[in-house]
Amino acid sequence: MALAGTGMFYMKQRLFNLAEAKCIGEGSFGAVYRCEYHGRAYAVKRILIAHANHGEIECLHRLRHAQSGSHVEDLDFVANLFMCYMDDENVYLATELVCSPPAEGGQTSEVRCSHLGDLIERYSRSGRRCPPEKAFMVMWQCLRALAAVHRRGCSHGDVKPNNIVLEEYGLDAVLRRVRCVLIDFGCGTVFPVNCPPPAASALAAYYRDPAASRANVMQSDVWSLGLTFLCLYLGMHPCFGVAEDATSEMLQRYEYYEKLLLCAAMAGPAGSIDRDILLLLSRMVRCNPAQRASATELLALASEIAESERCNSFIVDEVTMVAM
Repeated sequence: MALAGTGMFYMKQRLFNLAEAKCIGEGSFGAVYRCEYHGRAYAVKRILIAHANHGEIECLHRLRHAQSGSHVEDLDFVANLFMCYMDDENVYLATELVCSPPAEGGQTSEVRCSHLGDLIERYSRSGRRCPPEKAFMVMWQCLRALAAVHRRGCSHGDVKPNNIVLEEYGLDAVLRRVRCVLIDFGCGTVFPVNCPPPAASALAAYYRDPAASRANVMQSDVWSLGLTFLCLYLGMHPCFGVAEDATSEMLQRYEYYEKLLLCAAMAGPAGSIDRDILLLLSRMVRCNPAQRASATELLALASEIAESERCNSFIVDEVTMVAM
């Protein structure tokens, strides 16, 4: 059976019994359930066919089948699609359940899972700043994810802290293996754009690109990820205290931070990880989409920083960092 407008076919059968599954999320789109299939755990998203975003489905299909060629390893930082299927009323997207226990024989069965938004809130409440080494490691992994998505002709459309999950595998109290995963392509689109993007109101107001349009959806992803990084670095959103509908005041704040980041990146001490972070941020938080670097350009810069001597003190391997 084909879903109208996508040109893709799905099995018309039920592979999971949602009546016995645990609901782990609900929204205007439908609901997400934790299910098991042949001993493995999956997140199954149920969406009414009439409400399905074809862009989301096509994005997940492209990413699933992009398992050859260069930069395949960067897809490890994106929640992977297992299968799509449908019945008479709903489409079901079964994706990797982020934070499912590691395979038997792994180093540990202890897995701690949280959204990046939880980490930002933790630092905000404590009055402490996220150590720049930790902030950079999160930035690097997220840029790998976004660049992998953009290389396959897709955009995420709703990048924000709560759509980035941190998996922490506890090795001991000092060192943890951490994986950042980009999730939820509910507002995704593909190129050439063959379906209208979701309404702007569906996107998180505080991370929405003020210059968003169908022509620059990839640049909008960069903007939203830049604001997410800025929140992590500052411990709060730059528009903290501003009403969601106060768009002109938000824009004034963004213009202020754009100038501040440019000045700080130029004035920071050469060779410091703080200056590196500010340099990355200054190429993302730009009110004019044409002035933003692409995700691929940003990843190249971040990878160069990661391979430098100043990172040797905290990078054990590409997904290991000191415990948060």
